[in-house]
Amino acid sequence: MNIRRWGITLFLCLAIFAGLSAFKVLEIKQAIAFGESFPEHSENVEIAISKTLQYTPSIKALGTIVAPQTLEIRNELPGNIANINFKSGDHVQAGQILIQLDTNEETAQLNAAQARVVLAKSIHRRTLNLHKNNSVSDEALDTAKAELAAQQAETKILENIIRKKNIRAPFSGIAGLHHFEVGQVLLDNTLITTLVGQQNYVWVDISVPQFYPALETGSQIQASSLANTPEENHASIPAVILARNTVIDINSRSRQYRARINSEDNAFTANATIELQVPINAARQLVAVPVTAIQHDQLGQYVYTLVKDDKQLGGFRAQRQQITVTAHQDGFALLSEGLTPDMQIAAAGAFKLHPGILVYSNVRPSQSTGSQESLLGGNESFDAGQP
Repeated sequence: MNIRRWGITLFLCLAIFAGLSAFKVLEIKQAIAFGESFPEHSENVEIAISKTLQYTPSIKALGTIVAPQTLEIRNELPGNIANINFKSGDHVQAGQILIQLDTNEETAQLNAAQARVVLAKSIHRRTLNLHKNNSVSDEALDTAKAELAAQQAETKILENIIRKKNIRAPFSGIAGLHHFEVGQVLLDNTLITTLVGQQNYVWVDISVPQFYPALETGSQIQASSLANTPEENHASIPAVILARNTVIDINSRSRQYRARINSEDNAFTANATIELQVPINAARQLVAVPVTAIQHDQLGQYVYTLVKDDKQLGGFRAQRQQITVTAHQDGFALLSEGLTPDMQIAAAGAFKLHPGILVYSNVRPSQSTGSQESLLGGNESFDAGQP
């Protein structure tokens, strides 16, 4: 009797357990089916195509702008300022008088000297006529001739002093600042102003350490102005090497070069600093990708290459690829290892990816013409979009 009761109880327990198990299995299957009804998780990124760019290893160096015509104008003789004929920043012409010093005393002395020259000429002429008639000695003629020469020399000295007190511009150009006033006393060798000629080019002096290869005369390097705005900062300006110094600077162990930069609009100021890219090795071809494609972790730098998924229309699968970045140029990372040209990679938005994830382009077919140009500016195009 007890065995029968225990058997019935065991049977009921097994039946209840089997029923609950079947219900749970059915519930799990329904949950799985419900989950499978959703599309696979994917991410949208910008897609770029790797290409090759020419890269020349170089170093950055600072150069100094040198005006081909620049001069500090100073007075040779002291005196009082009688007239100022230019303003700070004026464009002056060659031969223009900039500052006139008081020459009243020298002018009076010159008038007296010229009168003495007239008298000396008259005496010399009469003495010469008398000498021809043997009325005076040779000594008297020599004395008259010497007196005339001495008076003429004194006249030239006074004319030269007056000329030096009229300070002129030796060439045409832009005058610098000055702070002089009429009546001011100038000592000798006082700086009047700095005159800079207005050529359509400037020179750049640059020093390069001696352990780098020497730059050849006539070779071209790139310069960029240290402007305040980012747009001007990245403007590349060609410069041509004109000459190099024959000796190495003993203090810096560098060789000095002089380059020429064309400047039609006179955009450069003398003694300003300019940045130059100096090549230190031969050019070579490297694979280039946008800098937005580069990712970092504890294992190094990598990108996600994109392989077309035939099961997903317009879809790609992300694959991690280790790379070695050699340099950066114009918004691109130049790689020495890891990629080959014409490979599709994830650019902007690559930080959202992981290996194997489904990837679509962020430009959908309904929003484009069906083809997207690569971010690297190549001619390659491809159809990409999430259906």
